[in-house]
This record gives sequence, structure tokens and C-alpha cells, in this order.
Amino acid sequence: MLTLPFSDKVQVSYDPNGVFPLDDNTSAYPSIRVSDTWGILDVSHGALMVREQGKFARVVVEAPKDAEGKSGEIDQNGWKLSLAPGWTIKKGARPGDFTIEKK
Repeated sequence: MLTLPFSDKVQVSYDPNGVFPLDDNTSAYPSIRVSDTWGILDVSHGALMVREQGKFARVVVEAPKDAEGKSGEIDQNGWKLSLAPGWTIKKGARPGDFTIEKK
């Protein structure tokens, strides 16, 4: 999984009729556009939005193959990520998980 954390500058657009709540803190979005300080994520085939302490905290998508160290534009089956300059993908806490960082 690739997890993209939100800052206080996040902007999200989606079709509210297409949202599927999975539990109190997680919802599935068939399509969504997220922009934040790290860049822009356009999803056409599913993403998860996760809440923490009553607000959305991150979006999760399927990790690209050979994800570690990728930067710039990443086009995956079902989503496209345009990372802002200085941002890159790094290993996450669990094996197979990834997140982003500013270098």
C-alpha cells in the first residue's frame, strides 16, 4: 500500500454518491482527486480515505512496483500521482508498505 498523509492544506474532490463507508474511520472512493503540499493524486479505480480524531488524515492506494525512491510523475493502473519537487516515495513501517517524504 502507498499511504499519502494529509497536511492542513489538503483539497479533495469526489462524487459523494460514490463513497462506500467501510467502518467509522475508513471509506472507499471509486474516484477521487487529492491535492496537497506533496502534489496531486488522481484516482479512477479506487482509494481509501482514513480518518483520525474526526478528520481525514490520509489516502491509501495500491503501491506501484519498485516504488521506493520514485519521484515526479507516477502512473499506476487506476491512479496517477504527480509528486511536487523534492518529494519521493520511501518504505513504510510494514513490509510492502510505502509512504512519501520531502528530501
